[in-house]
Amino acid sequence: MVNLRHPGVIASPRLWLVPLTLPLADAAIAGDRKELAKLLDAEIPEDWPGEGLRENGLPKDRAGIAEDPRESIWRTRLVLARLKEGMALVGTCSLKGPPSKFGAVTIGYEIVPERRNSGYASEASRALVGWAMEQPGVAHVEAYVDKGNEASKAVLRDLGMVRSGMMQSPETGICEVHAMTRDQWLHAVKREG
Repeated sequence: MVNLRHPGVIASPRLWLVPLTLPLADAAIAGDRKELAKLLDAEIPEDWPGEGLRENGLPKDRAGIAEDPRESIWRTRLVLARLKEGMALVGTCSLKGPPSKFGAVTIGYEIVPERRNSGYASEASRALVGWAMEQPGVAHVEAYVDKGNEASKAVLRDLGMVRSGMMQSPETGICEVHAMTRDQWLHAVKREG
């Protein structure tokens, strides 16, 4: 069972962002919802993980963690929420690896369809970006979003990220690049606080 008080877990008012471990990755990639539920002590949605995460994201993160276990803090985090019926996995919020030599980290997130429009993507992303901005070597955070994904763009705007360009993605086609520097993050936090 995952210890929600473990130093690698990021907590926000309603959520816990649990770093991916090898046992969690193995259960998720295998589609073993029973083992995953046992490891997390949480309800696992029927359709989680989706095909893209199971076939691409999780295996890539698993390989990075297997090579260097310290990488787990820079990879996928499983987002847990306490609901009336108990703990539930509501999605993922991820960094795509450690900071680049330029201090960039890339964030991504996905909330399961039945839990969308509850503010989970914004809350999880805010918690993960806040954590990342406190880490040595991180100068800015970026995100790539499909051109037509207005809900995801709203999450990024809510974080204070601004569109900084466009790029061609091999997976999804043309996407927007959104970014924020550490100084912009600190300014946004001061404004809110």
